[in-house]
Amino acid sequence: MAAPIPGEFEYDTERAPVLTSKRIHGSTGIEVVEALCPAGEYRHGAAAAFVLRLVRRGHSPARLELGAGVFDAYTRSGDLLFNPAGTATRFAIESQRQMLIVSLSEALVLPLLNEQGANPGDLGPLLQSPLRSGLLTSLCLALGEEADNGGLRGATFAEATVTAAVAELLFLAKQPVGTAAPTAPVAHRTIARCLELIEARLAEPLLLSELAQSAGMGRSAFLGAFRAATGQSPHQYILRRRAERAVALLRSGDLPLAEVALLAGFAHQAHMTNVLSRLYGLTPARIRNREDR
Repeated sequence: MAAPIPGEFEYDTERAPVLTSKRIHGSTGIEVVEALCPAGEYRHGAAAAFVLRLVRRGHSPARLELGAGVFDAYTRSGDLLFNPAGTATRFAIESQRQMLIVSLSEALVLPLLNEQGANPGDLGPLLQSPLRSGLLTSLCLALGEEADNGGLRGATFAEATVTAAVAELLFLAKQPVGTAAPTAPVAHRTIARCLELIEARLAEPLLLSELAQSAGMGRSAFLGAFRAATGQSPHQYILRRRAERAVALLRSGDLPLAEVALLAGFAHQAHMTNVLSRLYGLTPARIRNREDR
């Protein structure tokens, strides 16, 4: 297997990150890494790739360097961290993170920038803070799912997704600084308590009123704070976490599909099948029997 993250990878923590690296079959220059990183400091050497890191799970203060100086930020689920090719990066995080890392080669990205009359320097404003973009998040997730599926949709789909991602990066880089007001870290900490409750009771029914109460908020305030912190509604977040738990159970054992559905929090097997097919384009049986797991 190729190096899971382009360039030199160093860390200063008691446990090494758990990394799973995949390339999209039929596409060149696209690599997707799933990483579970314990608290600690991580350094990545300069490489010939543009990198997008999507925080899937985890909330805490962090010290970051993306190529334009060191800055502090409160990072949370749904944040995107971008760095262009040829830049070394450093991350110091206070709690564990689940990351989806999408690396795009210079050979793939530079022509797309040129088509827009742009160059890597035009993306400089994106190196000073975490990004929030529902579109860019969806594009990263689409590339992750395509890597999981073995490139079933073909190279044209993957390359079109990258084209859209580059266009969105250029759009974000042109937005005035401070267009979106940051949410106070204390709000994210209250949502973090809610996420802990979701994890503890993922296999059980969860009421919106219970989640709002765990965060110490009214219903309307909670819905707004939850979306600001995660980029998703509570229903969307819980559904995706249940899908991720179902995939983990399917890959790690031979439990009956009906039992997997219940352990992951779905009402029944048909519900799980519908959700996994919609999110990943695969039935539970195909996920379990995939050769590259």
